[in-house]
Amino acid sequence: MSFAKGKVNRFWCAALMVSALGFAGCGASADDDDEAIDSLDLNTEKDDGIVRPVGTFYSEALVVVDRLVLMTDMSFDRDFRATCPGPCLSSGKYKFTRGGRTNYIRFNKLSGARIDRYAYRMFGSSFLELRAVGTASWRRFKKADVAWCDEARDCGLQRSYSLMTCVGDWACRANKCSYDCGSTPPVGPPSDEPQNPCIKTGCSEELCADQPITVPSCVLRPEYACYLTATCERQSSGKCGWTRTAALRSCLGWN
Repeated sequence: MSFAKGKVNRFWCAALMVSALGFAGCGASADDDDEAIDSLDLNTEKDDGIVRPVGTFYSEALVVVDRLVLMTDMSFDRDFRATCPGPCLSSGKYKFTRGGRTNYIRFNKLSGARIDRYAYRMFGSSFLELRAVGTASWRRFKKADVAWCDEARDCGLQRSYSLMTCVGDWACRANKCSYDCGSTPPVGPPSDEPQNPCIKTGCSEELCADQPITVPSCVLRPEYACYLTATCERQSSGKCGWTRTAALRSCLGWN
């Protein structure tokens, strides 16, 4: 290969790597050293100190907003429009890997076929940055306050426990998670059946119910402190719940 020809090839190689979430365009790089990658698991997060992003994340780009949804059952849903001339929706399975000091997320189709891989880094629990393997640019994503969903079960798979302030069910309306505290019982004479007293339960006593509730994964959130002095009692609906006093509403920022 002549010097001139090699120079041209290097020019086109660099030109193919301009997108913030672009794919690797020219040969292998240090990121492609699969032999140096060890599989990680959500359950080992506390042991190895590596934070795994879980939940709904939106890019902070001003023009094109990309979405990434990571579930605790290792399924994902994403819309990376910044790198696609047309529709770019995809879903499948993902896994966390590691090579040297770099953490990665591998995205695969449900069939197991590989889609792509991104290096990732977390800033606290609210910000995620991704870099496509073979590129140098990072794109920042912010964790959404309200999780995206395709069906109600997606909400529970994103560790959305901060919305669970009573016994109820998840709902997915217009692709947004919400938590319903049960339905109002029909009007009629009061039941003679004995009722259990309402108690504070959950990992940090952040839930109000008439029986103990075991949360699959305990996550300490600042708003849980608001329930330490809140009143857990049976509400007009007949269900146990938090009495929404002015003090509680102010503490949770609902005013």
